[in-house]
Amino acid sequence: MRLPRYLLLLLLLSCVAAECLGQPKKTPAKDEWRDLISTSLSGDSCKPADNPHGLGARICEGRGGYSLLIKGDEKKPEIFLISPDGQKSEIEYWDTTDPRYEEIDPFVLWVVNKPNKTIALNFYLRIDVGPGWNGSYSVIARVNPGPVCIVGSVRPGSTAAGESVGIASFPENRPCLSLNELFQENWFWTAQLLLSEGKIEETEAALAKIKELSERFIIYKAIASAKVKTGDRDGAHRLLRTARAEALKEPRVLDLEYSLIHVTAGLTEAGFDDEAKADIKLFRDQDQHRMRLMIAWYQGERKDFDAAKATYREIIQLTMNSWPRRDEHLQDVCQGQAQMQLYDEARKTAALIIHPDFRRLCEDHIPRDASRP
Repeated sequence: MRLPRYLLLLLLLSCVAAECLGQPKKTPAKDEWRDLISTSLSGDSCKPADNPHGLGARICEGRGGYSLLIKGDEKKPEIFLISPDGQKSEIEYWDTTDPRYEEIDPFVLWVVNKPNKTIALNFYLRIDVGPGWNGSYSVIARVNPGPVCIVGSVRPGSTAAGESVGIASFPENRPCLSLNELFQENWFWTAQLLLSEGKIEETEAALAKIKELSERFIIYKAIASAKVKTGDRDGAHRLLRTARAEALKEPRVLDLEYSLIHVTAGLTEAGFDDEAKADIKLFRDQDQHRMRLMIAWYQGERKDFDAAKATYREIIQLTMNSWPRRDEHLQDVCQGQAQMQLYDEARKTAALIIHPDFRRLCEDHIPRDASRP
């Protein structure tokens, strides 16, 4: 049974951990206190270096009177910061002999905090962090005030862009990082890999090291699903109760929803329907209908069609008692019933729909020759 598109979108709301940091090809927007300026390590913004010992070397423009001296291999160049008074400082942005290192992006981002008079520089590196992962590491160098060094390293992830700019906006009091401190383990990917190998206990250990909220709850749900498949419903229940307690600590509604959706799905998948439904009230009004549809879908997935029928009847009753009545909500129910082959139920729902377009969409999901129980 395929998951309806609207439910798939709902389930993927918090999967921004799978989204990858794009390459900064354009100059980011400015605000009143901080400038974000993208420049290139090649092309028209650079000119050949005067030093005869730097064959192929070039000087590339920067900001605040600073520039960059680039020389060597295009994929792993040596990079030096040249200050307004001509002082040259090497920027050791990565150990380029590391077999995980692939290349540096030709675009860099200068972050200028005007009130604090600080300047930092974001580099974007292609690092092999595991199969199926596509994204750029952000490595942040402090330019001013000195000393010039790397002060931040952010692995690919849904919050990487904001985190790296945040570090670059206030670089002054951050300690310098050594080369062996730059690689940040991708515990989200590690947890997924361990779970694919059936290593549930090891996955739980990896979960404890995942910091990003959206990623943590994806793994909570995945571990609970794995426990259910092994017959450990009680273990799944305990884990999901722990996840729920953690979710409720989030003060922002959207953060709560992005985390709690995985708990609700996990509880339903494990058969704890009453607990799953009890938390629907914690979601915004506009999302509660979709949460009930999701619960019905998981009930169908575990072949508990009586439970799914009951959930659909609850949705119908809520819809019929609401004002204005939402025929599109009834059409959603009809589609879900038809996908579970509950054709008689779907026909009854179709008969309740007044709007002709929504009724037609409903009836399109019911085969004309489907048997009537």
